[in-house]
Amino acid sequence: MALVYGFEGLDLYVTKLLSTKGNMTNLGILFNELQVGADQEKLILTMGGHYSPDYPVDSVSKNFDWVHIQAYGYHTPLVDNLTAAHVALYDPSSPVNTDYGINEWIKRGLPASQLVLGLAYHRYAWTLVDPNDNGLGAPAKGVAIIDDGKVGYKHIKQYLRSYGVNSVFNSTYVMNYCVIGSFWIVFDDV
Repeated sequence: MALVYGFEGLDLYVTKLLSTKGNMTNLGILFNELQVGADQEKLILTMGGHYSPDYPVDSVSKNFDWVHIQAYGYHTPLVDNLTAAHVALYDPSSPVNTDYGINEWIKRGLPASQLVLGLAYHRYAWTLVDPNDNGLGAPAKGVAIIDDGKVGYKHIKQYLRSYGVNSVFNSTYVMNYCVIGSFWIVFDDV
């Protein structure tokens, strides 16, 4: 089908749900079969995966041209009741960050040349429990601004300008955040 529509490859996204220990052997077999087919048709084979490897990395390394890592979605206002870094490059208090995940992929055998970071264009907005307690890790009571809390960078910049708010840069997590009333928005700046 890829060739019929003029595509040059296939991209497989394996969710964390599929990558349970019981499925590891089957995933390895599937990856091998996909590569045989891709080689026969001269197609590029790529895989999207969780920031931290939950897959048979030796099979991934052998069978995929590259892997794009989902380096985002670590914390969201739909799940977390504390403000947090959605795309934490580094987090000294937790392994839930890009630095840790990339190092795990490499440590388990995937060459760095096969890694591509998948970064989200959107960021999240939380509603603070107390607008006066508004730093990283502040208590929150869910999403802000829109239903799922996702806010595009363009809109964040518009909010900053229209409300005359400055953002705060956190060099440990390599992120910016701002507070607009009871809304807490995390984002990456230029």
